[in-house]
Amino acid sequence: MNERPVPTGEPELTEPVDLCTPDGRRLNPAARGWSRRPLHRTNLAGHPGRNKQWDYWAVLAGDVVVSAVYANIDYFAFADVWWADLTTGEDGGGAATGDPTAYAFPETVDGSTLRAEGDDFELVLADDATGTRLEARWLDRTGADASFAIDVARPAGHESVNVVIPWSDEEFNFTSKHQARPASGELRVGGRRWEIGGSAGDAWGVLDVGRGRWPAEIRWNWGGGAGRSGDHVIGLQI
Repeated sequence: MNERPVPTGEPELTEPVDLCTPDGRRLNPAARGWSRRPLHRTNLAGHPGRNKQWDYWAVLAGDVVVSAVYANIDYFAFADVWWADLTTGEDGGGAATGDPTAYAFPETVDGSTLRAEGDDFELVLADDATGTRLEARWLDRTGADASFAIDVARPAGHESVNVVIPWSDEEFNFTSKHQARPASGELRVGGRRWEIGGSAGDAWGVLDVGRGRWPAEIRWNWGGGAGRSGDHVIGLQI
C-alpha cells in the first residue's frame, strides 16, 4: 500500500514499544501514538479487576455474518460465537466461560493461538505469518450441531489501525483494528451449509484487539466495513 501523510496530532510509531512502564502499572509515555501495524508489547501487570483483554473477530460474507470472541476481563473470562443469516433473520451461537487464569493472552498481537473449551464448545484462533484460521464447534441454541472453519488472509503490506487511547497514565487502552482482510471457508448448522468467500463472492474478516485498563464506566461506539472500488480494496474504520 502507498504510504501517505495522515493528518493527526499523534506521533506515528515505527519501532516496537512497551505499552506500560517496566512494572506494568502505568502507561509508558513512549507508547502514545499510532502505527500501521501492531508494534506495542502489552506488558500489563497489577490493578486486579481493571485489566481488559480480548480478540474479537467478525466475518462479513454478504448475507451471512459470523463472529467470535475470546476475552479476559479480569473478573471472569469467556468465549463466544454467533452467526446470522440476514436474508431470513435467523441467528444462533454458543459460549463458554472460564477461570481468568486459564484465558491467557500473548503480549504481542500476531503469531499466537488462542483456544477455549467448554461443554459442547470449542474455539481456536490460530495466527501465523499468512493470516488467521478461525475454527469452532458448538451445540447451537437451536439444538443443532454447528461449526465453522474460516481462513482470514493477511495480504502482503496490509495495514491496520493501531493506537493507544490514553484516558490517564493509569487508565488506557491499546487497540489494533484490522479491516478488509479476505476470508474464505464455511459455516454449518445442522444440515445447512453456507459458503463464505470463494464462489459465494467477497467475504471480509474484521479483527478488534483490546488490551488495556479501562475506566469503570464508558460509552463505546465502533464501526467498520470493507468492499471494492474498481481494482482497489477499501477498508473503513469508524
